[in-house]
Amino acid sequence: MLYKAGRGVRQDYAEAVKWFRKAAERGIPEACYALGGMYYDGRGVSQDYEESFRWWLKAAEKGMAEAQNDVASLYRGGTGVQQDDEKARMWYLKAAEQDDPLAENSLGEMCMKAPRGPDYAGALRWYRRAAEHGCAMAERNIGRMYYEGLGDVALYTEMGRFMMGPSTSIISSAWLWMPTNCWYPHIPS
Repeated sequence: MLYKAGRGVRQDYAEAVKWFRKAAERGIPEACYALGGMYYDGRGVSQDYEESFRWWLKAAEKGMAEAQNDVASLYRGGTGVQQDDEKARMWYLKAAEQDDPLAENSLGEMCMKAPRGPDYAGALRWYRRAAEHGCAMAERNIGRMYYEGLGDVALYTEMGRFMMGPSTSIISSAWLWMPTNCWYPHIPS
């Protein structure tokens, strides 16, 4: 990590890759994850999504939630691996079992884009869980559901709670998707 960040040494991505690889080959999940990230970003090595997937999968199989989320994202997008929504869902669920808010938010997004039509209740359930774990994007997604009246979510006071919720960034990011001429609901105190 020191070579990657340039802490106490000159920043050198190739040297960071060398040391990440040594540790990753010994099976250390954090090193596998870091090496996968270097391949994903093309830092110190040529960008290679397949190699990134391979190393992230090793970390994911050892139970690392961040890696499980990233493996799921690669499956979902077909990046470095054949696209497979079922495998994506499986890995997101593994990460969500460890309270990973990004995986929980992604499960909500998958519910919104379900092959048989949107599952609003499922999406709201996952977005709420992600929001409870501090995911500002999930708070925005909940606010959007209430704003657009998707599913059984039409209570504007609830919209306000999530759009102006615990994350300070949510106030600015939540309103970005709203039309400029929208009215702001009265939120009772």
